[in-house]
Parts: sequence; C-alpha cells; structure tokens
Amino acid sequence: MSLWGKLQAKRRELKHLFRESKEKAGNKIWWDSYCKLISPNRIEVFDTNLIIDQRTYVRCLVVGLPKKNGEGYPREMTSKAIERIQELSFEGCKVMISHSLIQIPNDEARETLQRTSFAVNVNQGHAKKVNPGGSMDLALMCEGEDVVANYRQIYFNSQRSFHSSFIITIMGREKEVFTAESYIISILKSELIEVHIPTGRMLEMFLASLPFPVSDSKSWVEVRSDTAAVLCTSTNLNSRTDEKGLYFGKDLKTNSDILIDLDTLPAKHLTFLGSTGAGKTFSFLVLLMRMHDMLNSRIVYTTPKADTGTDYRAVADYYEEDACIVDIGPNGSNINPLQILFDRQSMGTGTYAYAKAYDRHKDLFIKFCSVWFSSEFSNNMEPYLDETLNMVYEQAGIHRDRPETWNKPFPVMKNLREIWEKDMNNRDLGIKRETAEILFNKTYHIGEKGSLDYINRPTTDLDLSKDFIT
Repeated sequence: MSLWGKLQAKRRELKHLFRESKEKAGNKIWWDSYCKLISPNRIEVFDTNLIIDQRTYVRCLVVGLPKKNGEGYPREMTSKAIERIQELSFEGCKVMISHSLIQIPNDEARETLQRTSFAVNVNQGHAKKVNPGGSMDLALMCEGEDVVANYRQIYFNSQRSFHSSFIITIMGREKEVFTAESYIISILKSELIEVHIPTGRMLEMFLASLPFPVSDSKSWVEVRSDTAAVLCTSTNLNSRTDEKGLYFGKDLKTNSDILIDLDTLPAKHLTFLGSTGAGKTFSFLVLLMRMHDMLNSRIVYTTPKADTGTDYRAVADYYEEDACIVDIGPNGSNINPLQILFDRQSMGTGTYAYAKAYDRHKDLFIKFCSVWFSSEFSNNMEPYLDETLNMVYEQAGIHRDRPETWNKPFPVMKNLREIWEKDMNNRDLGIKRETAEILFNKTYHIGEKGSLDYINRPTTDLDLSKDFIT
C-alpha cells in the first residue's frame, strides 16, 4: 500500500473514532438530561428484547419498512389495520402505538426521485445490453412510470413527502407479549402492511417510540400525504391545541379553545359526519368564514344542488363587496373547460410561468375526463387527449411558451370534438381512430345539439377577484 493510501486509511479510522465518540457523548448528555427522570430506572438490553426494572418484558415492531423490491405500505392503504390494533385488549401486557412524521423539503424529495430515475434508466440500459433481443423488463418499466408519477405529484404540490416512523411497543409478561405480538403481526399482514422485528436495535426503537426528542433513521419510511393522513389515525385521539391557527371550538373536558395550525397538517382534508339536518353545512360554513376572517384565506364554496336547510347565499350577502354568488348552468354563468385561467400578478409574466400554467391546465382537463368516463377511461385516452389539446390550442393560435398569444379567444369543447370527429373518420390512424370515436360519442352532451351545449360559450365569466366565492 502506498503512503498516500495509508494516510487515507488512517484518516478514515480517525473520522470513524470521532463520530463514535461524538455519539457516545451525545448519549451520555441525553441520559443525564431531564429525559432520564421519566425513563425507567434500569433497562437490560438483549438482541431480541428489553427487560425494564427486572420484571417487564418489552418487544418493538417497526411497521412499514419495505422488503427488497417491495413496498412497506399498500397503495390503497386504509386505517383498518390501525383501528383493529387499537381495539385489542390483552391481560398482562400493554400495546403502545407511536407514529411520527418529518416533512421532507420538496426540492430534496424531487432530487431523490431524480436520482432514482437515473438508476432505473441505467438498469434498463444494462438489461438491453445483456439481452438485446429479449422483451422489455416490465418491472423496470413500471418502476420508471411510478417514479415519474411521484415526481409529478411532488412537482405540482398535490402531494408532499415525509419520513414516517411507525413503531409498536408491546410490554408485559413474556408469554403475553408474544401472544399479543402474534395477533398484531397477523392483522398487519392481512392488510398487506410489512412489519419488521428490529433484532439488535430494540433499545434504539424503544427510545424512538417514546415522547423524547430522538428518532432513528432505521425506522423511517418515505410516504406521501395520502399515506401520512391514514397513518395519523394512530396518534392520540385527545383534543389537539396549537398556539395559533383556526379556531374549531371548545374542548368539552378542559373548556379551552381548540386552535389547529393548518400548515402543520400532513394533508388538508376534513370530513363532517352527521345525519340529515344535524348542521353539517352550517358548521362547515362557519369554519370557512373563520378561515376568511382569522387566516385571511380566499374561499371558494361549491355545492352541486340547492340546500333548502341552510341559506348559504346569506354568507356571500354578509361579505357584500368581498363576495359573489355564481350560478352555473344554461341561464347562469359560464365555464369554458378549455379556457386557461391565470393570474399574472401571482404567477409572474415569464415564459416558464405560462408553460407551467398551460401544462397544469391540460393535466386538470385530462383528470376531469378520467373522472367523467370512470372505468371507461383507457390508457390510450390520456396521451391522445394531451395530443389533441395541443392541436386545438395551436389551431386557436395559442402557444404554450408564447405568452403574447394568450390574449386570443380560447377554443371551446366543440372545436376539440371536431378534431376527434376528423380522426375517427381517418381509417389510417389505427388505435387512435378507436380512441377518437369513443371520446366523440361519450361527449355527445356537449355537442351542438346536446343538453350541455351551453358550455361552448368561449368566455368563462366568473369574477375570481372576490375573497369569498359561492
């Protein structure tokens, strides 16, 4: 070994010793801190378990850690497994569920996905070299599509990314602990949720599960907002109170105000449950008015039908000049689905800002079609819709990266159907012809003689400058 190599090896050794001593010093400071006062007096550490105060047997389970080439949580995960575990009751032992979330900055999440995409592309290239005449590796293809889909959600802020730590701690008599563990593992496995026994790291996971300012990256799983929202059902169900935020009401146990900082929530969803006439609409409108008054939020309240039980129009009347009522229909206001709504003041005037608004509007329209056509929306429709949307805008003289063209009249659905009609009569287009025919027939209602023909008016005449739109 050269002298330079020996110096490098010595440097790495010293760096390792320094990191090790730093960890030991940190552990000593932690144990000498206030946390020690609420920790057990004695913890005996074994590879597979802990013994607290010489009598309590402890086992930890780490939930959601993915296996090789797999996922820790199923795509369509529900809170069913967590609720079943919370309902369990065992004599002689206790079960503690601990869940924490650490938000990953969007730029960091995008960078991680970018590196993953590069690795997938390298693997695909390697697979082609090894087997040039063989079929495509479907697993790599799906993985690549998944990375792109996740990147798109993070990029457009429709999802956020979190480090999630989900630890289940079982403590009590040894026999009862293993009985409870067996039940819990069977529940998780039945819901396709992976569970891992952290052999050799029981103490670290136990400390990470306690309300101390420590965490362990070995228990982290990267999740999106949807999964994070489901996992949050594992947190304490007692009233939550923040120092600032939206006022929800009074805590009946303590009579204190309940304030929730909406910016700290992993997902911005709220569900009201109640029988007819229980006051769901009224309560919801009160919260929206508080958001407007307390948080300076702009509100758009939509309802598909008239609600005779609650005069929601009175809210708009209350705010007078700051609000407006929009009735959408044959004799009311118009929404042109192909008009790209944009606000120069908020989005800027650069070419990139317009291109982003253009792409987001196309994505929204395609998503609208997927909901409209439901199960009949095929994989061929998405790229065909993207292509024909570009065509209809170009025909109208509106170009994605030329902001000066956006002052021209936007096309309407009738113009898009004309492209579909032309393609469905072109027998040289193959599968595109079939896709065009399906789309043309499915959208008869918005044709010239259809019941929704009124949306073919070119201008969306909504006043979006108001702070409370009903």
